[in-house]
Amino acid sequence: MNQHLKSLLDENRLTPSFELGGKQFYSFTDDGVNMSQQRFEAFQDMLATYNTFNVKKEDIDLFNTLVEDYSTSIIKNLKNEDVVLDAAENIKMLSREMKQRIEYNLPIDRTYALASFLYVQDDENPLQYDEKLNKEKIQLFKTDKSLFDFFLSQQLPIFLDLQRVYQPSFQTIMKGVNQQKITQLLIYLQSQYTDGKNKDMLSSSIVSQVEDLMLYNNLIENLSQITTDSLNKS
Repeated sequence: MNQHLKSLLDENRLTPSFELGGKQFYSFTDDGVNMSQQRFEAFQDMLATYNTFNVKKEDIDLFNTLVEDYSTSIIKNLKNEDVVLDAAENIKMLSREMKQRIEYNLPIDRTYALASFLYVQDDENPLQYDEKLNKEKIQLFKTDKSLFDFFLSQQLPIFLDLQRVYQPSFQTIMKGVNQQKITQLLIYLQSQYTDGKNKDMLSSSIVSQVEDLMLYNNLIENLSQITTDSLNKS
């Protein structure tokens, strides 16, 4: 166990919450008030990014990379009308999908990001925020779909539009926007736009995003079932 974590446990600033993947996770007491200054500042930075753009930084970076690749293809193939039109149409689709993602402020990414701040694993320094470690935590969280419902039942909803999450119409929108992005990313993977030394790294990133989006739609299906069961009981 991390010594800083042990100290916070002794001071009742952390409390055991759940186990996953052979690790014990702890939550900050008093709804996160006992979080360290450094961790809280990183938490604020993450919230500021979501509140400004409604999307995570990785989505913005990937969007910029894909638009740049499509634009480069247009410039290199100005005399090839088919290639130019295809790349231009893909840029248009990317822009439309990003606009929808920003407009609807989909809450699943934000839920996992929030959880990575508010839940500390047993070998983690709770006084700091290690971006690499917390990306690994998020991937571990995604292996247990029931955790998403658990997070929504805890203090996370104060940072989310929880009422909207359980509206059937919004669930349909979320699934539609996610499916559009899956389609767009698969089109890019099957294209010849990727080249050079970044091709393998970019392809791996896209595959990872597609897997996440498919998981998110499964989570939305679970939310939809919860909503249906609730309506049937009322």
